[in-house]
Amino acid sequence: MQKKGIFIIVAFVIAALAACENPVNSNNVNESGLDSGSAICSGTLTIDGTDYELSKFYIDHVGYSNWNDNYEIDLRIFTEEVSFDGNTNSGTNNGYGVYFDMFYSDNNVTAGSYPYNEDENDNTFSSWSYAFGPDSYPWEFRSGTIDITVSGDTFSITGSGTVENGDTVQFDYEGPVTEEFSTDS
Repeated sequence: MQKKGIFIIVAFVIAALAACENPVNSNNVNESGLDSGSAICSGTLTIDGTDYELSKFYIDHVGYSNWNDNYEIDLRIFTEEVSFDGNTNSGTNNGYGVYFDMFYSDNNVTAGSYPYNEDENDNTFSSWSYAFGPDSYPWEFRSGTIDITVSGDTFSITGSGTVENGDTVQFDYEGPVTEEFSTDS
């Protein structure tokens, strides 16, 4: 009986590590110096008082904007059911997540505090940012702040805000990038 219990614990640890695997980037983007090794990731998304477990973090380098004279980099943090393939989100009818349309003076995600700003100024996120859940239209943010810290390959991202339907959204995520893309043309 004792061997069976140890086997179950070991199997659980292996499954937990595999669920948060950081796969090799299919587009070979390495602008942030991240490696693609495995690491533990975790987080919580709270929408109007209900918690959802976050497990995936994607970065999409959209590119330079002549209009705003800055770089757009999208951050996507999702529950296990949702993924991003470099073009579209999939699984949004089954899972939850937050998407942030971020603006930087260079093409790197850096540590800092980023407030909501409709004008898409440097070091902000815009009204194109949203929270979503199954069978619901994405709710665009109308206020909020995102705080990012970076330690080696590990990102710590926390934030809160209000979305267009009036719900309060809070989230935290700590872990590596699941996958990084460059759609910059």
